Amino acid sequence: MKRWFLLASTLFIALLVSTCTTPQGPNPQEPVTLEPGTLMGVVKGDLQNTTIYRAEIIAQGGGKTYKTHTDKEGKYALHLPAGTTT
Repeated sequence: MKRWFLLASTLFIALLVSTCTTPQGPNPQEPVTLEPGTLMGVVKGDLQNTTIYRAEIIAQGGGKTYKTHTDKEGKYALHLPAGTTT
């Protein structure tokens, strides 16, 4: 009984540590100043080698909102004018 408790406790602590130390991506609410062009990227899932299909990408700047969605491979391209965009 003690062995199962010790094993379960060890697994729980290992899971807790791995969850707490997972690196986080950039802050999506932080403004970025851009030259006119295309913002491109890939939206990835939490599981290894997964991407997110139809994720909505939104940028706001100059009183306008720009939107696009990811394709089946999680890729997106958003055409933006020069200026500060959030």
